[in-house]
Amino acid sequence: MKFPHQTLFLVIGISTAAYAVPKKQNLRRAQTASHPCSHVLTEPLFNTIAPLAVLPYSHAGFCNAVTDWNSLNPTNQIFMGATESDQRNELAAFFGNALHESNEFKAPREYSQCGATITDNDGKVYCKPVGYHGGTYTDPYCSATHTSTSDPEGCDCLGQVPESAIPGFVEADLLFFGRGALQKSHNYNYIMSSAALGVDFCSYPDLVATNSQYIWSTAFWFWTSNTGVAGKTCGQAVAEGSFGSTLKTINGGLECPAVGTHYGSVTSRLNYYCAAASALNVDSLLSFDGCDGLQEQFDQCLLTGWCSQCNAWGPSASPTPPQPTQSPTTHPPTLEPTTAPPTVSPTHGPTPDPNKFYINWDIGGGKCVQNCVGDAPCSDRYATQWETKFSDVRACCAQLWVGCPSQSEPCRLCTDADISAYATTTVAPVTTIGATVDTSTFYLSYEVDASGKCVQNCEGDPPCGGVNTDSWVHHHSDVQECCRKALPWKCNSDLPCEACTDADLSAFTTTTTTQATTTTTAASVDISAFYVSYAPEDTSGKCVQNCNGDKPCGGVNTESWVKKYSNAKECCDNGLSWKALEQCTDADVSAYITTTTKPPPQGIFYIDWGVGKCVEDCITGEAHCGGPPTYQQHHPDVATCCQQHLSYMCNGSFPCSACTDVPF
Repeated sequence: MKFPHQTLFLVIGISTAAYAVPKKQNLRRAQTASHPCSHVLTEPLFNTIAPLAVLPYSHAGFCNAVTDWNSLNPTNQIFMGATESDQRNELAAFFGNALHESNEFKAPREYSQCGATITDNDGKVYCKPVGYHGGTYTDPYCSATHTSTSDPEGCDCLGQVPESAIPGFVEADLLFFGRGALQKSHNYNYIMSSAALGVDFCSYPDLVATNSQYIWSTAFWFWTSNTGVAGKTCGQAVAEGSFGSTLKTINGGLECPAVGTHYGSVTSRLNYYCAAASALNVDSLLSFDGCDGLQEQFDQCLLTGWCSQCNAWGPSASPTPPQPTQSPTTHPPTLEPTTAPPTVSPTHGPTPDPNKFYINWDIGGGKCVQNCVGDAPCSDRYATQWETKFSDVRACCAQLWVGCPSQSEPCRLCTDADISAYATTTVAPVTTIGATVDTSTFYLSYEVDASGKCVQNCEGDPPCGGVNTDSWVHHHSDVQECCRKALPWKCNSDLPCEACTDADLSAFTTTTTTQATTTTTAASVDISAFYVSYAPEDTSGKCVQNCNGDKPCGGVNTESWVKKYSNAKECCDNGLSWKALEQCTDADVSAYITTTTKPPPQGIFYIDWGVGKCVEDCITGEAHCGGPPTYQQHHPDVATCCQQHLSYMCNGSFPCSACTDVPF
């Protein structure tokens, strides 16, 4: 699933003797559980657990979803354990995972697939995937082997999704990305939850992100029905006293044990789980058994201070965590569920401050990024409440000294943001008192339009967007340059358009499409360098040379935030590592391609999450070859790989064609 957060760097040399999770004082609990909203999860308590939740996430929607699910599934109910203690334990485990998956219930839709939305007059929602600038879009969650007539089934999906009538956006109901409290994704999961709830999520998948009941009940379906690699549902894991097995069911292939950047994901889940457990006043934390490495990471997390919310459950904790005080609700709210497609877009909660920076450990082992979703210097997610927000990129880089000349001077190793203001000769903070502000420039603003607009650097009515003196904000010489460089997907040509700006466009006619060539004589431009370009002819990215002319030139790029590489191979290896070298660039890369005899298959199989299939350790160029594995777990045969990582694809018979291209 989604939203891996900050990576936990394990401390070397500190004793890692396991902390036994302390047993809290047993409180008197009801012996017969009733609806959880009637006495346990009151609205004030929900607001304590999820203070940043935005609509359609709500207490009333949660309670209605519980009522509906339990009435439809009397033998597979949720949050209805034999005792009140059982209820509190399951609620804490659920919220611990769901808060992580949904970014504290701020994300009804997966950020990377729906970074910005537009709703038309008919209520239809359109998404802009991060890095997409138009043309056909490949849905990474459409499995062509799962259809309405296959076994097992899947919602019929396009795979190659056409661009909508809104340039740069794709119709949300054609995509099967992560949505809801547990960010349910893939067309085969959508069809199974449709069958369980009696709702057509195949035709209207975005109902999961817009309906206050379905945003929860689809997560309940996964929680009570999907067994994952653990071989048991999350509900069964809790009944057996294990929080660890819930992680294994949800994302065990990457988090049990945690690999790579997924250390941060596990740290996030632990923090949220401990916070929910304290708020719900559980007797004790559930066991971490069932997820390899989880107990060890909990121990290290307490030692390093990364799991601040778990301090109440450490060895020096008080006998009982504080118990919130609230008036009990006598009965769950009864709101009529919506079954028709939505006609209005959901209300949005507080907007994260895009002026802040934070360390995103998922990028290159740690990088200072801007607190926004999109292309660099933004990333694919906002900062979580656990992550420190810095006032500017310098303050952020000072905490991530990765080889910069000094801690007071950020460098390209630390960030992709504009750092020109922090050159050695201008280390002191820039003051604007008495300074001349160029009010003729334009910059990208998200204040007047959530999808972005080019505004003038002045005070007053549009096109003015306010005087902006922030050093990291890039100012463009005119509105055409701003629209072309900052919002190219909004206009169909190099000309600025009304979708991009409120400025007067009368001067930009077809006879003036050619602006004066950017003057580069004053600055030294390395035309031998390469950079990643997302030009309309290849929106998936290509490494081009920093020069004007025929391919492999992609035009001279003088933007300071665009990373330049010394050669095509370095660009491909670092900027487009998922692409084969020959597909990554039009440059001559023959010198980098070896002609040695390819080694035979090694007889090792592993899960390649990039394609979602089990592959073999071979490099013959065939579909079933994935090359040598890196961090992935090795398996002696493909059947074992499919059974452990992709059991839900094979209907009990391993291997199957849905889980691998390896001949069997």
